[in-house]
Amino acid sequence: MTEHENFLRHVALSVPKLHFYQAARLTLAVIAWLKASKGNVLDYDIRLPANRADPINTLRNFNSALEGWTLDLGFQVESQDLLRVIEVVSRLEKSVRLADWSGDSAQWAFDSDSESIVLAPYVADLMAFFSLADGAPEVYLPFEEFGQLACRVRAKGAAAAIESKIPNQVRLGLVASGIYGQSIHHTDPVMNPASVVGSSEQVLFVRVTNELLTNADTQTLKFRQVGALIRDRAEGGFSSLVNANDLLTDDFNMEASRHVTGRAATHRQVPTEFTTISEHFEIIRPRQHHMGLKGVSVEEVQAQDIPSFGLIRHATKLSVHDLDGPNSFDYFLKANDLVICIKGAIGRVGCISKAPLPGPGGWVSGQSVAVLRSRGTGYAAHALMMYLRSPKGQAGLRRLVVGTSAPTIQAKALKGFQIPILTAVQSDMALEVLEAETDIDYQIEQLQQKQSKVSSFLWPD
Repeated sequence: MTEHENFLRHVALSVPKLHFYQAARLTLAVIAWLKASKGNVLDYDIRLPANRADPINTLRNFNSALEGWTLDLGFQVESQDLLRVIEVVSRLEKSVRLADWSGDSAQWAFDSDSESIVLAPYVADLMAFFSLADGAPEVYLPFEEFGQLACRVRAKGAAAAIESKIPNQVRLGLVASGIYGQSIHHTDPVMNPASVVGSSEQVLFVRVTNELLTNADTQTLKFRQVGALIRDRAEGGFSSLVNANDLLTDDFNMEASRHVTGRAATHRQVPTEFTTISEHFEIIRPRQHHMGLKGVSVEEVQAQDIPSFGLIRHATKLSVHDLDGPNSFDYFLKANDLVICIKGAIGRVGCISKAPLPGPGGWVSGQSVAVLRSRGTGYAAHALMMYLRSPKGQAGLRRLVVGTSAPTIQAKALKGFQIPILTAVQSDMALEVLEAETDIDYQIEQLQQKQSKVSSFLWPD
């Protein structure tokens, strides 16, 4: 337990009617009020009164201060609870150096069931260091949740352009660290990043990975090299410059892996040697299938049906498919369709060898599986499967993954995924390898059947 959490829990004992996160929220607001009152940031008539004998006046001043900061605690504060928290904070403030508190402490002021992401202090320090590596006077912070980065950036003298889906949460962290009046744009920074739209500047994306950070020979961290990369705004295998307006045509996607992947491939290979999946294959997203709804009985191909080698030969999950829906027959799997997991077992890929006819008893893809169907351009499905299964293909697919709580590959990213243009010889070689895998798979199945019969004469029924 950190010093800050221990302090907040100690204060919470004085207001037992409140949940811990509510008591922590009130405590941080009182800390902010105390700092602002002593620093003459507030007008005299809304500061913390020196004589707190009048609880109504104290509560009124407190609420006025919060209103000025547009800070909502989310519950009604009673004067008795406020006075108890003020008393404990005032008594213990010197022991915990309230002047040194940062946005890190705001993490305890919200329900533990929240999906908010808390940065470890050293990670926040590192990210702030990288953000300021090029000496920028202002830093764009589109994913703030508690003000952890903003308070560090502001402490270094730089301005912060903050966007957040939860501005009230960010504002509490800022005021508790002594930062007042910071503008926070309430938006979804992934879907609608207002600070980027319309800008003619370039955005530098950097994928910070173990390979980038660690020196393979000495196992030492290369923070200075990463800082120099950001300062010089250099493009390379781990970084890429993207025109801000180009983000408009890319779903406003701010995931570094989306933008660095394509550029890295371009740097490594001659562009004419590559094409994209969408040039040769149509991507069919999974359709919702539910037992109990009207329709015909079908079987879903799921991740566990995709073998590590060879071809897909069965589907295991029973489901129901509505034939009255739009393009309903397009969802039935056909021979030479590729299926790829875009959720869960991400990147697992297989090819349909034979499939039942569309309709009752047909095969459809499961909820986490997308279908790649040939456009008839001559790019062999089996060759694409072998490439996507290769170490190089799997590494590329991993770089397309976005999201943390529910990792996924988005359809648009998959459409633009670069694949090699194969010669007829290379395509034939891929087919030969697949046929060899299929033959070995058949032999293994025969041996397993033989194995199951070896002991059949012992204690027969």
